[in-house]
Amino acid sequence: MADIKNFLYAWCGKKKLTPAYDIRAAGNKNRQKFMCEVRVDGHNYIGMGNSTNKKDAQTNAARDFVNYLVRIGEMSAAEVPSLG
Repeated sequence: MADIKNFLYAWCGKKKLTPAYDIRAAGNKNRQKFMCEVRVDGHNYIGMGNSTNKKDAQTNAARDFVNYLVRIGEMSAAEVPSLG
């Protein structure tokens, strides 16, 4: 399975763009969650993701942004790597 974050980086690379990830911790120390936002220049959409660890939060945000790109017709759903 291709990693969705690598897929987004590759797509952005073709367009000479770089995805910008912003991660914040939420919740208390015992039940910490991470909120992640991903932005790409030229798009006013913010991909959102959250999880109990930073890596999964980034992956969820990347998947949200890729789903947005499919919705607006920037790429076809067939190009997108499926969930593991």
